[in-house]
Amino acid sequence: MEILIKYCKKEHNIFQGCDTIRFGTFDYFRDKNSSFTVADPGEATFQLTSAGNPLVLSGDQTAILTDGRWTAAGNSNRPFMRAEEGAKIIKSTEFPNCYIFCTCRFHELYNKKEFAQKFDPNYDSSYMITNVPLFIRGLAQVLLTQFRLEDLTESDAEKLKDLPIVDIKDVGLQVYSGAVAYVESREQVFSQETFEESLKNIPNRYQVLFLKEKRDEYQREFRYVFVFSHPMLGILSVKKDPKTVNLNLLKHVGKSQALDD
Repeated sequence: MEILIKYCKKEHNIFQGCDTIRFGTFDYFRDKNSSFTVADPGEATFQLTSAGNPLVLSGDQTAILTDGRWTAAGNSNRPFMRAEEGAKIIKSTEFPNCYIFCTCRFHELYNKKEFAQKFDPNYDSSYMITNVPLFIRGLAQVLLTQFRLEDLTESDAEKLKDLPIVDIKDVGLQVYSGAVAYVESREQVFSQETFEESLKNIPNRYQVLFLKEKRDEYQREFRYVFVFSHPMLGILSVKKDPKTVNLNLLKHVGKSQALDD
């Protein structure tokens, strides 16, 4: 069983008295100032871009780029896409905003402060996760227990409110996990001649969850993505800001009671 490491500030070490844990989000890291060590505007994205040369794609090729929705050019039976010289055709894949919990795979420098501070200069502590399946099940449980309607983006919260109350209870949580793959670029550039070959390198929407660029390879990241969804609405997007949850579930089923003399 693989051992995972979580780097943090000492006051956030859950094995040294901290009883809360924080989930990041894709948008939080996408929008973070570039001076922030782990900022990444390309989190959970991938882009297929034309080289800008004169280009004519067939109906089948066009359907791939537009998820089958292209009808603006050609006729209804054989739509096509034309790009003149210098024009760009771009297909972007961006996963909805979800909660993520990032860890580091075990390595020989796991207990070195110098390594921890590559993630954040303020990190001065870490903890080792030795029973990963049990730990993640526990995280999913506390997140599910403390998830609220106001955690969703305004548009998705409104969609959920419009459902009959009997259907709202069908919101579910799925956890995806994997080691991050580090690639030279999350953009694939294609020409008329290389279109078919380029398609072979396009990750699906779940593979983009675990793609980062080579510059971040030192992180040795193993991440968990917590995806809320509904059978009628699909994946639900959460707000950009990270969410902090309390690990002591008992605190949510009662409160302190003073005794009278």
